[in-house]
Amino acid sequence: MIIRMMYVLPMILGRTYDLRTHTVGVDLFSQKDIENPRVIEETFYNSNFKTIETSSDVKEVLDINGDLSLNIKAGTFTIGGFGAYVKSSAQTQNSVDILIKVRFRTISESLPFDIKPVPMWKTMGKTNLGTHYVQSILYGGDLIACIRFKALHSEDLQEIRATITSSISAGNVLDLVGEGKLESLDRQLKRKATMEINYFATVPLEGVANNIEGLRGLVKNFKDHVAKVNNGRGVPVEVELVELSNFDREFEYVKNLELQTELELFEIYLDDLLGTKNRIQTLLFEYRDTLTNEEVKEIADISGRVSKVLRSFLSTIANLDTEKDSQQLESAKEAYREETGRPMPGKFKRLLNKIVKKIAAKKSDEQKQFSVYTQYGSSKCPDNKINNPIYSGYVASSPKNHLGSGVNFLCLPKNPIDMSSEPTVQRNNSILAGVKYGELKIRPFNFLDNKIVFNGVVCSVCLVNAQTVYTFYGQQDCPKSGGWELQYAGYAMISEAMTYETVCVDSKLEAHQDSYVGLHDQNLKFVLAEHPDKKNVNVFLPCSVCSK
Repeated sequence: MIIRMMYVLPMILGRTYDLRTHTVGVDLFSQKDIENPRVIEETFYNSNFKTIETSSDVKEVLDINGDLSLNIKAGTFTIGGFGAYVKSSAQTQNSVDILIKVRFRTISESLPFDIKPVPMWKTMGKTNLGTHYVQSILYGGDLIACIRFKALHSEDLQEIRATITSSISAGNVLDLVGEGKLESLDRQLKRKATMEINYFATVPLEGVANNIEGLRGLVKNFKDHVAKVNNGRGVPVEVELVELSNFDREFEYVKNLELQTELELFEIYLDDLLGTKNRIQTLLFEYRDTLTNEEVKEIADISGRVSKVLRSFLSTIANLDTEKDSQQLESAKEAYREETGRPMPGKFKRLLNKIVKKIAAKKSDEQKQFSVYTQYGSSKCPDNKINNPIYSGYVASSPKNHLGSGVNFLCLPKNPIDMSSEPTVQRNNSILAGVKYGELKIRPFNFLDNKIVFNGVVCSVCLVNAQTVYTFYGQQDCPKSGGWELQYAGYAMISEAMTYETVCVDSKLEAHQDSYVGLHDQNLKFVLAEHPDKKNVNVFLPCSVCSK
């Protein structure tokens, strides 16, 4: 039976390979017999993609089995292109990968099927000879493009995964990288994740940008990159292996299926160890200036435990024999168990997560930034998780037609505190008066006059967990880019009588009837602006108050 697998250094035609231990062996045939291989044109292009959720998904896309995947992650041997991604995937945290695989083949070189090994070949021994020999080598190039969405907050990971799955559930690679699809997905996830694109290829990629446009061009023109290598041949990417049992039944290879089943869970344990080890290194660097001695001690304890267990895993993988049963995994599983009973998958990740949450919560409290703003026309602040009301009240300003006062609007509490030591007489003083909605004959929408017209304008002072609060005039939404979040929307209003500041009043136009009939109160009216495209046509000026 012929087995096809990815090329591993230092494979050459006629050299043996041991599928039990994934090691390259010895040269089985004479130099004369292999120097003129049969060359066949193999030109074809193939591509596929998949959203990665587990190690099984990675192996499915890359077409590798469990024991080979373990050897790559353990660093037993190196495979160009694919191998680099397999190793990195075991260490990924809080992210979702879309994996694109592109294969291009040019030629194959094959030995004759009637070729005979050198005399006395069996004397080299089963250990050196292995189980198979390289019958054919296929040339060309392989590309793995990884589109990784890294969650800004771990609690958003499932929502990110659901958005990706619903957006790209079907179609081919050219559809995926076609105009607009990835850009749209990036916009949808902008507030929850960052997108990064990385390439893992068996041939050099010259001048390819790590962005959507670069990916689009690479998928379409990968053949051109392969054509630049080895006079258009590309590099060895796959081999076809033939069993040595074709020459002698003594060398028959029988893979242990029970072991293959157990390796699925074993790889989950290994991913937990490698991922935790990598995350510890990242954690120590990221929080190097803020970690307490107690936190360093906790992290060091987990690191020591992971390293101890990992040594047992690497030793087991290095000596793994795919013809033997799963008993050879027991020492590593016992080490993972740490004498606590059942080895629960992901236990080291969970242990580290507890520490990370405490550290992140402390850092979040230290770095929180707040802004205060006034919401005109509403007695309540927005009901969202980043907003906290300070107080509600009434809008006030200088009296109408009164000289020497301010031109700004104030949001006063309903019952301001009197701090004066003795009553004062009104004489050339700067005083305040209420602010009301005017007659509002010209209005952007219909409302009941007795609820609003000539009634006092209410307000609320709000504390928002954001660095910046800004009022955008001429639009009722926040900018789509930059991470802005809407606090409220309404219309621009200004005093009827004097030159005053323009304020954004909530479209609720909430009012109160608690004030006296103030003859000197300011009255607000809607701001009109000339239509940009229609001469002598005025339009109401919308506004939005946004934070980021």
